[in-house]
Amino acid sequence: MTKHCIGILAIAWAMGLGSAQAKALRVCMTDVPHAPWRVPEDDGRVAGRGLDFDLLRDVERVSGWTVVLQVLSGRRCLVEVAAGRADATVGLSHTAERAQSFRFPSRGDGLDTSLALRQDGYTLYRLRGSGVQWNGQRLRLKPEGAVLVQSGHSVGSVLRELGVPVTETERSAFMVLSKLRLGEVEAAAVFTSEGQALRQAHSQFEGLEPMSPALARKHYYVVFGEPFARQHEADLPGLWRAFHQASKAPAYQAAVRRAKAAR
Repeated sequence: MTKHCIGILAIAWAMGLGSAQAKALRVCMTDVPHAPWRVPEDDGRVAGRGLDFDLLRDVERVSGWTVVLQVLSGRRCLVEVAAGRADATVGLSHTAERAQSFRFPSRGDGLDTSLALRQDGYTLYRLRGSGVQWNGQRLRLKPEGAVLVQSGHSVGSVLRELGVPVTETERSAFMVLSKLRLGEVEAAAVFTSEGQALRQAHSQFEGLEPMSPALARKHYYVVFGEPFARQHEADLPGLWRAFHQASKAPAYQAAVRRAKAAR
């Protein structure tokens, strides 16, 4: 294995390989588990299980493109897609900064939210009984307090716009909530649906309290890097339609409904 391949899982899915005419779409996925979208193997690695991977297989079936998958850290994926070394990533929310490097589906002067794969939000957590307060506009922490968020997540920008100090030292929601449970931070922000699932699955998080209202609600899209988008302008509408069609699979939609219910 060359140095270039170390840390990269590249899979040409079985479907479509027999077609000499199939075009390759290099999709980079984050290696951080987030069930049910990315389900870890027994050793903890993200390697191809979960609804987002099922989505890619369905896209191959309906689009005629062959998906070549790379699994890397979330930050590295964004770098690779923006640089043109990968073509797309799945499940990215919109920010003005990201829109400079990634092509989101648009309609008129805004985003085409009808092509979003799903919606989710971010919820703030505190230790039960702590003095942290949130009224939807202002978060009250101790003078030296900060909110822990997952590294590279857009909620960090949301909090900074509110004037809230942010710490980004952990890659997984599990570790974010673990540090809050141990009292290492005053508050934490994680995906609403994921935070609820973790509290249900792990009794050690019973002492954590979600705060209302939700900190943010966002749409999550398939996005293409600008290098790929400029080269394949005519293909983009068809690709977005293929992803939209694949997202209508019953299992995928059931998970989308559960995420909405978590809000």
